[in-house]
Amino acid sequence: KVNKCALKAGVNCDITDIHSDFEETRTYFNKSGGRQGMHFALSFDPKELPNTLRNQQKCLEMGIELAGKIAKDYESGVFVHVDQDHLHCHIVTNSVAFQTGKKYHMEKNKDLVILRNLSDQICKEHGIEPLETYKGSNRAEKSVEKRIKERGGVTWKSEIVEAVNAAKKIALSQDHYK
Repeated sequence: KVNKCALKAGVNCDITDIHSDFEETRTYFNKSGGRQGMHFALSFDPKELPNTLRNQQKCLEMGIELAGKIAKDYESGVFVHVDQDHLHCHIVTNSVAFQTGKKYHMEKNKDLVILRNLSDQICKEHGIEPLETYKGSNRAEKSVEKRIKERGGVTWKSEIVEAVNAAKKIALSQDHYK
């Protein structure tokens, strides 16, 4: 049986007391309700970072760097897992800042881009080429939209998608695109 957590480290906390550190901070600032923490993952293709002891340490170092950048005022734990075919680490961050009591706030669309850029930067600094930017798949159509298309009509959302795609093709810069 393989122990899935090969390495772990605390950022702004003692990893051996991480649960009590997190809880103590939330209790001290009277913010025990709602979201208790955040979870992020940093994973690598086995071809770019094979599972060796040296690379497990490298994965831990990158996870610590990422935790320090995305949650510098928060307690975080970084856990390198080896239970899959690929090396990866989990970053668990307290929802409350240990000095100010500020709740961790994330704006999904904006902050995910920032997180991805920070992750890519750290990977480059460690000699790992970041993944190609995710292009995304087409969004799921609602039944109303399907019926309109079946009748030969065009939805307003389809018109917007076409306009955005056309603008992307001819834009010379981001300002021109806007």
